[in-house]
This record gives sequence, C-alpha cells and structure tokens, in this order.
Amino acid sequence: MKKPHFVLINGRGGVGKTTTLHRLLEHPPQGWIFFDFDDGKFPPPRDGESGKEWRRQQHNWWLSVAKAWHGQNMHVCVLGVGIFPWQVPELEAAQHFDADQFAYGVMTCSPKTRRARLLQRGTTQIAEYDEEQARGLLAKMKAHGAVEFSTEEKTPEEVAEDIRAWLNSLSM
Repeated sequence: MKKPHFVLINGRGGVGKTTTLHRLLEHPPQGWIFFDFDDGKFPPPRDGESGKEWRRQQHNWWLSVAKAWHGQNMHVCVLGVGIFPWQVPELEAAQHFDADQFAYGVMTCSPKTRRARLLQRGTTQIAEYDEEQARGLLAKMKAHGAVEFSTEEKTPEEVAEDIRAWLNSLSM
C-alpha cells in the first residue's frame, strides 16, 4: 500500500472551500478523511493580529493530526487558507513525512463570482486583492505542483467530484 497522503487545498475566501468540504464529507472517497483548516487547535487571529504565525501553528497541528490518521492508513485532506507548498518543508512537523506524501490543490473562481458569493453570505468587508498578484501566486502554486480546481460555473457537487477523482488517483 502507498504511504498515506496529506493534502492541503487552498483558496481565497468565497471560492467555495467550505461548501465543497461539506459535499466531500457527505460522500468521502474510501480511505480519506476531511477537515476544515480553521477548525484546528488554534483559534483564528483577531483583527489586527498577524495570520502568518497562526497559519504556521495551525498547519503544524494538522500535520500532527495527519500523522495520527496515517497510523490507521487513512489519507488526510484539509481545506482552507493554509500555507503554501514551498513553506511546508520549513515546518517542524513536516519532518515526519516524505516529500511525495504531500499534495496541493487550489480552488479558484473569477473575481466577479467571488465578490458575489461573499456578498451573498453577508460578508460586508471584502478585501480587494490585486488580481495580477493573485494570478502570480496561482502560477507559483502550480509550479510547485498544486492542482487547480475552478468553481466557476460548476455546482459544489461537480467540484467535489473533481476533487474526489484527483484524490483517488493519488491513493492508487
């Protein structure tokens, strides 16, 4: 049997991570367990506090959770705004994994769709991102092996099915 994977699927607020997570939890692929990055050990930072240290601590926490599940031959997938693939080797808990046990996804949608989704769920303060910078970050993530999952013009179930197929290909 292949060694269990630790998969992190990133995406900006409003791309559909939480909605997709619920669909994955309803029909998980065999051998996989799913978590929301924000539901880890550490509470999210308050306004004005740096999220960088929180993300590092939270990611180390999820790696320790994955290590425990891997002992039961379960693959672990965490969806949320975590850290980036190139930052993982710097984490203390990453030493318990081989490089080929990590896989990364990134969920995307257009700025217009993202804004509409955030407004629909009642988010009144929408961070305006430099779209050129966002495209550069996506390109960098893909260069580090991240697989893109567009949520544009797809139902949450369709996105979840795309992710299930990818996860199944990793675990074969």
